[in-house]
Amino acid sequence: MVYRNCKRVLCAVTLPKLLGGVTLMSTLFVILTHQNYLFSRADSSRYMIISYFNTRSNESPEEPQACVHPDLQVDDPIMLNFTKAAEPIICRGYTNWATVENGTVRYTKIALNYHGDFKCVYYPLIRGPGDYNITFGEPFPVKNGSPLVSNFFKLECNSSLKRTHYLNVHAGVFVNQTIKDRLKLTKPPANGLGLSVALLGFDSMSRMSWLRRMPKTREYLVNTLKAIELEGYNILGDGTPAALLPILTGKHEHELPEARRKMNHSRPVDGHPWIWKQFQKHGYVTSWADAEVLIAPFNYRMKGFEHQPTDYFMRPFYLAVNPMYRKYSRMCHGSEPKHMVWLNWIRDIFYMYKDDPKFMVHFYTPLSHDDNNLITLYVYLAERNALKNTKRIRQE
Repeated sequence: MVYRNCKRVLCAVTLPKLLGGVTLMSTLFVILTHQNYLFSRADSSRYMIISYFNTRSNESPEEPQACVHPDLQVDDPIMLNFTKAAEPIICRGYTNWATVENGTVRYTKIALNYHGDFKCVYYPLIRGPGDYNITFGEPFPVKNGSPLVSNFFKLECNSSLKRTHYLNVHAGVFVNQTIKDRLKLTKPPANGLGLSVALLGFDSMSRMSWLRRMPKTREYLVNTLKAIELEGYNILGDGTPAALLPILTGKHEHELPEARRKMNHSRPVDGHPWIWKQFQKHGYVTSWADAEVLIAPFNYRMKGFEHQPTDYFMRPFYLAVNPMYRKYSRMCHGSEPKHMVWLNWIRDIFYMYKDDPKFMVHFYTPLSHDDNNLITLYVYLAERNALKNTKRIRQE
């Protein structure tokens, strides 16, 4: 339900009423509101909210819609000149010896068959200080099937049989007992909807790009998952922060504390009113996973986070692995497509916290930022029953 006096286009998700499923969307993120959640009044955006929900103002029932959506055609011949079939991602020349699934290190069958009985050492990845530094902890030996002791780690293996060597950084989900204890003590409101929220974002994707480049994914979301499409979404400025900040904080950038790098008295973005703070306070496990390092939305112009913002935070992994990507095939993490590492991390959060409410914000840039002909995605969360008791809303 949308409160008629809510004056921002992007009224952020209201915390007490959401608990338990997954929300999927194409371009950026979902917007859910509740009648008890209000933002400050801003006349400049009043008509946008009218247009967005295809309704009319309470104050003037006869007032016409202020924003007229253009009638854009998917098969516009001018735009189709810029649409081309992208080459499939094929990862050559480097074979991953291990994968991570369900909180365990697993050696691949290919590696075991070829390299024999190899030995591996595990280096836990440690974040900090701040958003731009990482270190590795003391190494220790691991075996096939060993449980994770950290979310991210460097794995170094040697085969005496083949005299071969392996070095890579992997991502998984380590169940933190401190988080589990907090979830036992703090439960979502009893009068809530029983929904989790997973916000999956793809950078620089317009509605038309979504329809042209990802028709199979759209068909799966709409026809199989019965997703609700929000066709009136629009950005509130220029650049990714202008899209994400109103959704995640309920404010424009200029309404928030100064966080730009070159400005006097600026500081990291920790103090912003991030919506995940409220979800965490109301009994959720939280995650923020952006797949970029240099152009990350809260790090490119801004100072980033001094302290880890959510229970699960993927930036340290990308800081560690980014220098290694130059030795792999394009868009690959060793023998695995990079986007699958990102997707599998989402899958593992669902699996490792399958009975706990979740608030997840995951944003992917590499396949669409510079050329969205590259993007492709198979929505596979339903395979593991991850979408049980879920609400699906896809935003344009």
